[in-house]
Amino acid sequence: MLCLVLISVFLSEKTVSAQVMIESEFLYENAPFANAHSNTIIETLNGDLLVASFGGTKEGEEDVCIWLSRKTKGSSGWSAPKKMIEAPAGMTCYNPVLYQLPADKGGEILFFYKIAPAFKYGMSEGYIMRSKDGGNTWTEPVHMGGLVGACKNQPVLVGNRLISPSSGPKADGWGCHFEISDDLGYTWRKVEMTDHNPSVNPAQPALLVHDDGKVQALFRTTD
Repeated sequence: MLCLVLISVFLSEKTVSAQVMIESEFLYENAPFANAHSNTIIETLNGDLLVASFGGTKEGEEDVCIWLSRKTKGSSGWSAPKKMIEAPAGMTCYNPVLYQLPADKGGEILFFYKIAPAFKYGMSEGYIMRSKDGGNTWTEPVHMGGLVGACKNQPVLVGNRLISPSSGPKADGWGCHFEISDDLGYTWRKVEMTDHNPSVNPAQPALLVHDDGKVQALFRTTD
């Protein structure tokens, strides 16, 4: 209900009614996993679409991996899901996030994902891979040094600064924080929310950049 109220601030009835569905399709008809969750999508600089999700028996199980599908520009269908990341024994994968840097910032694709002990999302640690060729090849995963990375929603770029929305358990409950990079995602630092109300238990923020440069965070609660 909170999300519906926040969205109504930005979407008038006229705006909503003017939107038109261009195409509706399945990414796949059959897949090597029973359930998939937490899709993330980007358009690459050459017009391809990339979608990643985590899939397995169910969320938290040890067989959950990160999968990637591509729809080449002009193609009528999607490639079969390709396994990108498999967690070590006793661990599981969570929430991938794809992000396309603009061409004037090098044009790389950043691929965030989380690894955690099975059924213990609160212990997730972030990893990041990079691609310089539109997602055809990737660097080896880099551990983010105990940070979570973009936990569900994409970062935003403000000037040369990447602001990554994230969240995790705090001493007094669940809370949001932000992870900042001033070198296009090679190094990161953590910034806590200055006004944290533990009774709200905010999680998984999404960032909106206004025309005046102000950055606004919308989030769900874990209640």
